[in-house]
Amino acid sequence: QFKRYRTMGTVSRDTVLQAINLYGLAWTTQNTTLLPSLFTTDAIYIERAYDKNATFRGIDAIARYWKYQIVGKQSNITFRHVVSDMVRDADRPVVVVKWLAEFDNRRECRSLEKTHKRVRFCQMAKLEFRGDKICYLEEYAQAMTGPGVRWPGIGEDASDDDLAARIRQDPPKVPKTVQCDICHNEFPSRTQLFRHLKTTQPREDGEGVGHCVPIEQQEDEEEAFAWICMSVGYTCSEGVHDQLLEALIALANDHTLQPTASVDSDSLTWAVPPSWTFSAVVNVASIKLSKILLGKLSVDALAFVLTDKLQNAGIGVHTVVLVDRPCVEERREFEKYEAFIPWSVLQDQEQCTNEEKERIVGDTTFNKGWSKQSGCRQPLSETAASQYVDAEMAKRLRNGSRLLRDCGRTDLGHFADTKNPHEMKLRVRTSTMEEPWHRFCRISISMRQPRYGIIERIIALLLEYARSSLSEDEMVASALKVTSQDYTQTSTSTMLQQDSLCTKFVCLLEPALTKYEGKIGIKLCGESDNNDAVQKMPKDVESSITRMEVAILAQRWRGSTEEV
Repeated sequence: QFKRYRTMGTVSRDTVLQAINLYGLAWTTQNTTLLPSLFTTDAIYIERAYDKNATFRGIDAIARYWKYQIVGKQSNITFRHVVSDMVRDADRPVVVVKWLAEFDNRRECRSLEKTHKRVRFCQMAKLEFRGDKICYLEEYAQAMTGPGVRWPGIGEDASDDDLAARIRQDPPKVPKTVQCDICHNEFPSRTQLFRHLKTTQPREDGEGVGHCVPIEQQEDEEEAFAWICMSVGYTCSEGVHDQLLEALIALANDHTLQPTASVDSDSLTWAVPPSWTFSAVVNVASIKLSKILLGKLSVDALAFVLTDKLQNAGIGVHTVVLVDRPCVEERREFEKYEAFIPWSVLQDQEQCTNEEKERIVGDTTFNKGWSKQSGCRQPLSETAASQYVDAEMAKRLRNGSRLLRDCGRTDLGHFADTKNPHEMKLRVRTSTMEEPWHRFCRISISMRQPRYGIIERIIALLLEYARSSLSEDEMVASALKVTSQDYTQTSTSTMLQQDSLCTKFVCLLEPALTKYEGKIGIKLCGESDNNDAVQKMPKDVESSITRMEVAILAQRWRGSTEEV
């Protein structure tokens, strides 16, 4: 029978420290072979008091519990013994200790995204010793969760006294004053010292004594300008950057203002470089304009004025807003692209007659947008596209999309060095379309394109696979090399022809700017995720986007028979 306190008397501090250090080592390294050196053979380990399922008797039971809980479910473990909080009984070999622990815990019977959770807690344990080993351990843990909790961390940078002060929520110590080396004035904080250095300049008097004198206030040129952000669409990307600048400069001339003093031409930036796609329904541009110009023309009217000046160039400005920061390339999470490929391109070109090409091009009146169209999900035979494509071709397109998605989840080349979860995803979907677009295969792609040409290469791969020019293994191998510099050497001549062909049919639907829209509080893109902090898009902006979709379809895909 287990007898507590078989050898009465206290336990030394060194013995306790050695035991806790060994306990921490066994825990962080998940090494159960150290347990016999730590516990007696008949030791009792109580994880939760008064719980028979959490009480383990004997070294074998303790080892089984550790293998299941510590080894099987925990990882990335850190441990710190708070030595100063140790309490030893003066008459018995009983000790109370405290430690901090942090680890990743694998939780069972949870959804995939909730399986792993970072756990932090402060734990107290009552230990009873027999000799230099633990014969009884009873632990109590306090989870570090809640809005008011400030986890101190496990590092050695905080002393035990600092940890004790944090537990007691002691007020922070008054910082020492800092001194300027030039004028020797003292400041209560480094922030105020830096402000002093920024607004003054050193001077010496006749005796060589240093002084700090205020810098003469100069008019800040930045304060004369303000950032605006524009949601822009265009049917052809060639020259869109320069044409937008010319329209803004003409606007300044219309109001008898000096263009160079009203438009900061060098500040024009784009969320997605216009040269990356032939056209765009929505792209986001930012530029600095003088406040004088913005005062003469309201921001709300600026979109209509610019659209009126640019409509002959196939450029439309959907909305203009005042912002405090530009929308640069780094702010986009990913982009959404659409490609509309005539079904004839998916056929063997030698067997596709001019009559079939004319039938596919047709004479269609485009009078509504396509981006809100969800795509057809009924059987192919019940769709208007069935006269242009057979079930076998549709199946190969679906399989090709699946293969590309699987590659995007694993190891596409340009995803290897990114930590952004949006950049690590590739979404590809193919679908038929309703009339009047049933002559085209719709390919939707969502990804963060690292440089020009990736989207066209992905579509070219899909078309080659759909035409049975590539096997599944060749498709996967080519997808994994899609961003390599030697793409032109590893691709077939037909793939390169498809690559060039796809350039004319690819359209930027919009960049995803959810975080940026949340910060400015205004919706710029039509398909962005819902956000309560973002204003809903006005009806006139939605109508402007729809008109741009119509213009893109009318100009780019109602081409001649020879172009198709």
